[in-house]
Amino acid sequence: MKKALLSAAAAICAATLTAAIEEEMMIIRLANGNTVEYPVESVSSVRFEVREIRQDFMVTFPGADPIVTPIINPIFRVVPTETGQPVAFGFGTVETAENPADITAGEFGVLMSVSPSKVYTGTIDLAAEKSSYSLQLLQYEDGEVKTRWIDVTSGEITTSRNIKNGQVSIAIDAIFDDGTSLRVECSGRPSDVTSIDAMIPKHQFSNEAFYYNSDEKLVGNPTVESVSKVSKKISSLGGNAVEFTFDFGDSGYVAGESFGTISILEDFIAAHPEGGDFNLTDHLGLSIMFGHIQLFSIPESNPNYQYMTNVDNGTLSFSVDADGTYHFHLDVLNYYTIPSHSTGNDDPRKGTNEHIILHYDGPVTGD
Repeated sequence: MKKALLSAAAAICAATLTAAIEEEMMIIRLANGNTVEYPVESVSSVRFEVREIRQDFMVTFPGADPIVTPIINPIFRVVPTETGQPVAFGFGTVETAENPADITAGEFGVLMSVSPSKVYTGTIDLAAEKSSYSLQLLQYEDGEVKTRWIDVTSGEITTSRNIKNGQVSIAIDAIFDDGTSLRVECSGRPSDVTSIDAMIPKHQFSNEAFYYNSDEKLVGNPTVESVSKVSKKISSLGGNAVEFTFDFGDSGYVAGESFGTISILEDFIAAHPEGGDFNLTDHLGLSIMFGHIQLFSIPESNPNYQYMTNVDNGTLSFSVDADGTYHFHLDVLNYYTIPSHSTGNDDPRKGTNEHIILHYDGPVTGD
């Protein structure tokens, strides 16, 4: 009898231990899909607050009053797919932007990248830690980049991240080489994208030239007012060529001159009747003359090759339509080699960082 009573007691205890206990829970689903749970008995009150997040954007040009814009929404972010690559951010002064290209509708934009060892870890000294970041300030006009600042002389960048809600905070206090300053304080959950390159839209060229000096400053942007051509023998090219002259009239200068020439061997033109896109390093058979900038792209078999300023970079596109409309696009830096001047101990590359971009679509007069 005693044994039976003990067995019954054990069964009752087992049933008690396995009985379910109900607990009322408050479950909150976050925007990122995660959930947070709290026992209702431990919650004394629930309230919703609208908190102001500081969003400051201030640009100050030397000797001018600050330009203050309170709108930075959203922050675009590019998270690298490869280990060791920087995290990139882009934002600007527009009320709303669905993608990075929309930033160009505002007055200013900022592109920034931070190395993986520095992102979200605190403050970067912009003068002492240049390998840890990149920073560009863009000023837009009519949806295109009017001015770009890339050379930072001093300042700080601070980034942080709230792991719980994914919010990122960015603070920038930077001075560029011309004295322009940028101050930014912004926070928000970033919008992740695959690229922010659209914040620097490709220029829609008209008939114009751009001349950048050795400091990468744009010092000439003349209009190509007319183009003429003449067939002539050019000894430096080693044969008959067509010399195209691009006249800027009174609109400006490139490398100190109001005109420039591109001369192309007739044999090369005959071999490419439809034109094309060419690398100047491929020894094409042409010369580029704009003021003191004189560059050659000629075959190594040319007897003059050893003594000429043989361009080591750049591209040229040219073609002509059935109606006689010509198309030219030149992009080249004033760097070259002169084989006869090079020795085994010298850097063979000569020249300067001057940069010419030339574009023309239109008629060409002459024979």
